Amino acid sequence: MPHAGKVITFYRELKGWSVAHLGAAIGVKERQMYNIEGSATVPEPLSRRELLTRLLNIPPALLGVLALDYLPEQQVILPEAGRAIALPPSTIEAYEGVLVLAWESYYTSSAQRSASTVALWLAHLKDSLGTVSGVAQDQLRALLCRFYQLSGVIARDRVDFALALAHGNEALALALHLRNAELVASALYRRARTYVEMHEYDLAIADLERALPYAGRSRDPLRCYTNICLAEAYSLAAPADLSLQKKSLNLLDEVGRTVRAHGVLSGDGSFVKVDAPGLYMVRGDVLRRFGRLEDAQDALLIVRDHLPKNFTRWQGNLLVSEAELCYADRDIAGACDLALDALDLLDETRSSSTRAKIEGLYERLTVAAPRHSDVKRLEQRLFQPPVREGW
Repeated sequence: MPHAGKVITFYRELKGWSVAHLGAAIGVKERQMYNIEGSATVPEPLSRRELLTRLLNIPPALLGVLALDYLPEQQVILPEAGRAIALPPSTIEAYEGVLVLAWESYYTSSAQRSASTVALWLAHLKDSLGTVSGVAQDQLRALLCRFYQLSGVIARDRVDFALALAHGNEALALALHLRNAELVASALYRRARTYVEMHEYDLAIADLERALPYAGRSRDPLRCYTNICLAEAYSLAAPADLSLQKKSLNLLDEVGRTVRAHGVLSGDGSFVKVDAPGLYMVRGDVLRRFGRLEDAQDALLIVRDHLPKNFTRWQGNLLVSEAELCYADRDIAGACDLALDALDLLDETRSSSTRAKIEGLYERLTVAAPRHSDVKRLEQRLFQPPVREGW
């Protein structure tokens, strides 16, 4: 890496700013700004480096930053790597557009609809990786990491855990190679989500605790979502452990304070969105596992009042959570009715993971009330021949 302070000085002078002006812009005193420009090492924390790249139009790689939403128009010169040309902004925008549409499709309709598109772009990115070098190669690695993460999420939803873990491992390896804190944190928590679906809670907790320091260097959405996932994993691993109960609720309280202060947390490039409905859905499930059924009901009512109607997948998840709460409260009829409503949404989402959760609830209902008429009704609906071709 070049002398970081000299890089900052060069771009500051190119912009025509004084040391005092730049210091005020990033929130440090003039004397501290002189120290930053006199240092050969990149300034900490990461958020300060990101701010400097944006204010002065510094190529992110020169300050050890891989900012996917910023690309300089000019060519980037690296002293030791020679001439390395960044990818054209139009190319990055094309990849970003595909990611946005695929994630939107996942949340609002069927993951299978985006699976083939994601697979095609994954193959294209891998083929392109060997055709470039320097900055452009790292930009492709960062994009490839994000496509692997999305592909892993789609595979998890289809209960293809082998593929989900394989692509999760690929994403993590790329993130570690790039030394990008946000990519590492998001790769770890998404692999942890796969472990949760596999009921490998200890492995999930290990990944999430490993992700914490990286998430701490990331922006609020990713940091908060990592905390939410860890709270959920603690509650699944040992719901009767009082110390883990305390840790779990403390993590959720911390996220709640951030959400109340800032509202919806999104737009950090990791395709993580943290808002009140998402937080309280997890909180409701966690409280139910801890036996606090009334508090869990209050949390899910908040979700019901605020969850967007077009978030079909989350609507299905909410119905399953409400059904689980009815079962915990020994309301067999209520649990069956909500499970039936969730099954209706499967025609849109075709989520194998949601179906697996409903089947798990059904198995417990048959043990608790094998002759109940509503359980029989759920059985008929759950195992009837599929109405739509391809299910």
